[in-house]
Amino acid sequence: MADEYLYLWDTSIGFYEEDGKMVFEPLEEDFKTGIKSYAKWYAEGLIDPEIFTGNKATRDTLLGTNRGGLTHDWQSAGGYNELLADDVPGFNFVGMAPPANQHGNIVERTARTASPGWGISATCEDPVTIIKYFDYIFTEEAQYLTSCGLEGVTYTLNDDGTITYKDLVQNAPEGMLAHLIQYGVNTDIGRRVLATYEIAQMSPSVAATAQMYSDHTEEWYNLDAPAYFDGRMNLKIIPEMEAEYLQIMATVDSYVEEKFQGWILGTSDFDKDYDAFVKELKDRGIDRATEIVQASYDLQYK
Repeated sequence: MADEYLYLWDTSIGFYEEDGKMVFEPLEEDFKTGIKSYAKWYAEGLIDPEIFTGNKATRDTLLGTNRGGLTHDWQSAGGYNELLADDVPGFNFVGMAPPANQHGNIVERTARTASPGWGISATCEDPVTIIKYFDYIFTEEAQYLTSCGLEGVTYTLNDDGTITYKDLVQNAPEGMLAHLIQYGVNTDIGRRVLATYEIAQMSPSVAATAQMYSDHTEEWYNLDAPAYFDGRMNLKIIPEMEAEYLQIMATVDSYVEEKFQGWILGTSDFDKDYDAFVKELKDRGIDRATEIVQASYDLQYK
């Protein structure tokens, strides 16, 4: 997502939590720093020129032709070291800590918890049994079952608590994760994911990077903020206010994204546009949308 690079300057094109207050970041000072810096990098050729039009295959193309240098991605990106060893001699993807922003703070704007969950419907005939099943899913036994599969079939549990996947998993033609899904692994339900399952699929360098981020969870992550889902704040809006909120944000989001793209590509002048940009957001109801987001946040997190 093109706007994800704004996280480097601790800003975004949406809402974010700051000390219990939800703010629309395009109205904040950090947004100005982020846009100007981002546009400068783009003009200097440091950003992929197709950042707004690329797709999932763009990363493969850039790295495979030795034109990529840095990405903000899942730990699976470490697999390119092996994948591109022959095509790009010396290729070596190395994990790094989040860079400090303009205030000297290290902030990683990704979620430490997953968004999938489940519940019991009003028409459920046996809620007690369902609750017992929910309880089981959060046991240690079920963590291994839903994260790693069947012991002795898909993996071996080592004496030190780590696991080793069986050959049928490691050599599966469809890939390890796709094969494990057949056993119910990684299902999008309310559960606790066992980190062991992911670490077992990582190279030593990738595992070390994952451990580094885990060790700095409280330092680098805003654990009080609603989780991110697909690059957007995953906050449940109060049902009675949702229709009004969606109506406002339908016009706000499209306007912000249009201006954001123009500023980065250099087709619009940020300094000349900004005051009118703020006025337009006010006219489109951003203050009311912020009130709704704040009320929704207060209901869920306070």
